[in-house]
Order: sequence, then C-alpha cells, then structure tokens
Amino acid sequence: MNRAYKVLPVFAGDVSGACSALYELGGMIVIHDPSGCNSTYNTHDEVRWNKMESLIFISGLTDMDAITGNDDKLIEDIVKAADELKPKFIAITNSPIPYVNGTDFDYIAREVSKRTGIKTFPVATNAFHDYTKGAASAYVAVVNNLLKSKEELCEIESVNIKVNLLGVTPLDYPRENDVNILLDFCKNNDFGVVANWSYLTSLEEVEKSLLADVNVVVSSTGIAAAKRMEELYGIPYVVGIPVGEFAKVFADDIRECFNSKKSKVSFLNAAVEGLECDSKRYVVGEPVIAGSVAADKRIKEGKNVKVVITTENYDGLKRDEDIACVGEEEIEAVIRDADYVHGDPFYKYLCNDSVDFEKEPHFALSGRVYM
Repeated sequence: MNRAYKVLPVFAGDVSGACSALYELGGMIVIHDPSGCNSTYNTHDEVRWNKMESLIFISGLTDMDAITGNDDKLIEDIVKAADELKPKFIAITNSPIPYVNGTDFDYIAREVSKRTGIKTFPVATNAFHDYTKGAASAYVAVVNNLLKSKEELCEIESVNIKVNLLGVTPLDYPRENDVNILLDFCKNNDFGVVANWSYLTSLEEVEKSLLADVNVVVSSTGIAAAKRMEELYGIPYVVGIPVGEFAKVFADDIRECFNSKKSKVSFLNAAVEGLECDSKRYVVGEPVIAGSVAADKRIKEGKNVKVVITTENYDGLKRDEDIACVGEEEIEAVIRDADYVHGDPFYKYLCNDSVDFEKEPHFALSGRVYM
C-alpha cells in the first residue's frame, strides 16, 4: 500500500497530459474509453475551455465493444466526425480497457488516415501514468508526424539565437502570465521564439520548429521530444527555467549550447560546491521547475537545497543527492522532518509543524484548490 494516497491528490493522468499538449494545435483528439478519462480531463485538468474550443472526443466504449473488440465502430465514428469537422490531424489516445485488451491503435490510425486523408496517429497512453508521460508521448508524436521540413519553410526574422520552448502546458504553467514570463525572458536575451509547445500557440507555429537553433526544455514533458529532435535533426537542447539569479546562468547555458551544439541540463551543476550534504531543505515537485528553483536558492543563499521529485519523468534530470519518490509515503518519509520545504501547499500536510514552508501551487497536483 506504499503507493496509496491518503492526504495528497494524485497527479493528472497521462491522458490529460496528452490532451493538454495537443489542445491548441487544431487537431481532433479521440480518447478511446467509456467516459471516465474525458470527464476527469474536462472537469479538473483543463483551464482553457472557457476561452477556446478544442476537438476532444470520447469513443463511448461499451462492455460489448470491449469484449468483442469492435474496432470498426470506433473507426466509423472517427471518420464521420472528421468528415464533418475537418481537423488538421487526428490523435487517438488509449485508456485502461483497450490497453488491457491489446487494441491495435497503429492499425486503427492507418485505417482512419486512409479513409479521411488526414494525418492520424496514436499517442501512447494507458491512464496508468501521470501527466508527464502522456504529454511527453504527445510531443514525440508531434515530432514524428507534424513538423515541416526546412525546405518547406521560410526563414524567420533574423535574431542571434532561435529557440523552441518545449513543455509548456497549463498543467505546469496554468496562467497565461506564466507563459509570458518565458517569452519575455527570451525577448530580453535576444532569443527568437520559433515555436512554443504548446500554450498560447498554433499548429502553424509548431510546424516551423526545425528552424530553431536550440530547444529550450521548460518541463519534463518536453525532454523526450527534445531528444528525438536532436536524434533526427541535430538540434541541441538546454533544460531549465529562468528563475531569480539562476536566470542568468540559464541564459548563458543557452548561448553556450548554441555555440558548442552540445545539450545541457542547466540546473544540475548550479552552485553546489562546498555546500553541506546533509541539508534538510527541499524543493518538491516536477524535476525541471523544482530543479531550477532549487538551483536559484543555492546560488542566492549559499545553502544546499535538494529536489524531491514527485512526477514520473526524471531520467537525467536529477543530481545524485536529489530524491525521486513514488507515492505519498515515500514523499512523507523524506520531508516530514524538513527544516524548509518549497512546493504545493498540499505537501505541508506531510511535514512537521515547525517547517518553514514556501507555497507554490502545482496545478497538475492540486488543480483549482490553490490556483
């Protein structure tokens, strides 16, 4: 039972992450599920419904469909909707029942694409993982299916360094001002933003991503796409966010990456020499945002601050002394005797009464409770 949650809410699921990543790109997202994943995403995990529409549908999987594997009905429903709505692409996401049944999503996507003439692809989800896995899978699908080649594109206005912002969804950046801070950082450092993946954006913007010199990964949801673009197109990446005094280090690392063509996780080595190893000061949450906040605090305070990673995607995004936790009990075991904790207010319920707690809500965890 060490993965049971008694105090904390669970993170938004991988299906929500995939829908959030693709929301603004003009496609049709089909969740193959009876209804549960769609209602959770609509009700809890999406902040944009009242401002803009998106073509997100549920397949309405029935017991008999699940038992007999009635793929023809799903294909017909998707084709009918696509003929009427003319989406720019179609993405099909998985949920527990068709995942357990072994539904062949590659076949379904090929068949839909053949019948509609619209680019169709599956997104690897199963509702057993958190939002970072689903958004990462969606972004890799974008790299594999939707980017235009450089030959199809016109060069953009000349700037010193052209960048993509990867991993910008409301699950990590729920307010438009959060996105504007990232855009202003780029503007102030003469980094031209080719594409913002994918909040306050469009498919036409994202399609131009191969014009960028550097991918700037601002959450762990974007790291898989960055690695894929480096593999396919040789675009290096830098991981981190501009926060406090760490912002200058981050900007310098982007310039270094541009010049050296070597990728870097910017926050991993920020101001760690000579700091005490047994610190009980923690930043808790998603590894890129928490890692950057912790790096800023180490620079400003000259004290060691460790990261407690609570989401699933963290490969290559943690120092040896940082701690990756699975489930509420593991998180509590680390922070209950902490001197200082920075994170979502829900984490305070796992700490001692004397902890110095700095609140920073994480929408993918606490939703609108503290927003």
